[in-house]
Amino acid sequence: MAITLDTRLPYRIGSPILPVLPIVSRVPSQPLSKYLGAADVQKINDILRSFQIRCDWNISHRLHESDRAQEDLLTLLVVSRARQHSNTLWTMAVSEIRKYFNTIGLNYAIEMIDKRAHDGLQTRIVHPADADIELWNTTILPRVVEALGQQDWLSVDVLRREHPHHPGSDPISLIICARDADDPTWWNTITPSLTSILNAYELYDVQIVVLYLSELLHCDKTRTEPDQQLLKEVYRQDENWLMGASCGQSGSRSSGTLGGRVVLHGGDKTRFMGLTNFHVLCNQDSNMGIVQVSIPSDSDHQRALQASQADLESAQGELKEENQRVIAIGKRHRKMIKIQLDFRTAERRGVKELNRNAGDVYASSLTPWNEPDSTSWAMDWCLFETLYQKTVLSTLLYPTPTGTAYTTIRAEEYASISRKDYVYDVVKRGRSSNWTKGTTSAIRSAIRISSSSPNPKIPGPSHIERSTNVNKTLYCYGIISKNQKQFLDHGDSGAFILLDESFGENYGVIIGLAFTGNLSSNASYMIPMDLVVKSIVQETKCRVIEPSYVGEICGRNTKNEYNDV
Repeated sequence: MAITLDTRLPYRIGSPILPVLPIVSRVPSQPLSKYLGAADVQKINDILRSFQIRCDWNISHRLHESDRAQEDLLTLLVVSRARQHSNTLWTMAVSEIRKYFNTIGLNYAIEMIDKRAHDGLQTRIVHPADADIELWNTTILPRVVEALGQQDWLSVDVLRREHPHHPGSDPISLIICARDADDPTWWNTITPSLTSILNAYELYDVQIVVLYLSELLHCDKTRTEPDQQLLKEVYRQDENWLMGASCGQSGSRSSGTLGGRVVLHGGDKTRFMGLTNFHVLCNQDSNMGIVQVSIPSDSDHQRALQASQADLESAQGELKEENQRVIAIGKRHRKMIKIQLDFRTAERRGVKELNRNAGDVYASSLTPWNEPDSTSWAMDWCLFETLYQKTVLSTLLYPTPTGTAYTTIRAEEYASISRKDYVYDVVKRGRSSNWTKGTTSAIRSAIRISSSSPNPKIPGPSHIERSTNVNKTLYCYGIISKNQKQFLDHGDSGAFILLDESFGENYGVIIGLAFTGNLSSNASYMIPMDLVVKSIVQETKCRVIEPSYVGEICGRNTKNEYNDV
């Protein structure tokens, strides 16, 4: 019987052809002994030892996270450490195991994978000193996109990506994420075509990576918990809405992030706004008429109600135990117990009584912004007009590294960033992951957004209409996190991207609006803030008087180990 081997990745050998990474492991319903007998286990161990493969192995369901496990689709998963030439030994070992499975009538898949690849390979930005940024942005990237043809791709990023055979070097990588990554066309046609394009520019060391991705992340639909500290802060504000706060369309289950404050002036009127993403407040479920905005979102408010009730009941229980202790031993009440109950009672009252009506949607746009160089930039913004008694606060308290003090960030200015020369160290505050730090890529990212039907008219100077960007390539900038967690998580859409403390007097200047992320490439995406403001001015026919414009700010184009991701 012919043996089909998957040797597409030197650090992942399998049989037959395996699902494209990333995939997850799910534990089967039965113990190992139900799938392999003692003699089978011994034979597998003997084969692995004969090829000097140190490893851990088990029987798992191996599938894409969005897929459902099927009981009869099982994989012998072998996790080891890849070396420079280990793929030769791994190929022989997989072949021997497959031959043995064939003799005993087992059709389990076999996957031998490097531990780092199993856990998830890391990415970091390409520094301007290491690549011709303008060549990538203006020539190579458009050629790559054209070569992808009709494939169902979602993103193209150029990043440094860890490679198990080259520890520490992280080669420059052309990373393509697609819904149809398991289609053989990627490997038989697209990848060779991309190799030819790279070779034409003598980029022989750039690795091509194709990853599976079912969707770019947007707003949260109740599956990602909000940051509890930030959520509690929202309820303590009487006069302002906090930047980074949870927000959502009233009556919707979705949650996103309030980016910050925008002040418009048109005619004789000044209007105070909150800015977030279109898809946070104006999704497909929008109904005719006024769209009301809630802070926090409906689902996060329910979480706060449940949490505050649980905290109150816990404090009441502690007081009851204290009363019993006093009766038993005749000592006075400890004051802290009563103080804690009073605090939880007030906190519960604040959650229940907060007026969460933040205002109504005023204007929005999903229409791409076209620059003179024919680049179509992604656009995804929504303004809501705040009620007169409560506006969006334009300052933030950023915790110092020790967590014992705070620095005030004034997010009242925005800037342009270089389109070719620099990377920028940034911070953001979002509903789900709170504060994260990252670095922007100088090489643009190309993305495709799923299509949707138009939304109805909404009062305001412009109506909300989802443009049909089916199969349209849009550009944005990727950000790689400096933290252990992703820079943007579900529900962080709409956050302002701010320059970090390394920019001195420009600390807190807004350079972008976060709008989506990529859990396969680890990139998060932002729209340049200067383009967002241009789009706002075009749609509303108003001047933006806050944030104010401070021109183009230089980032860094020399390597700095302290700042580099």
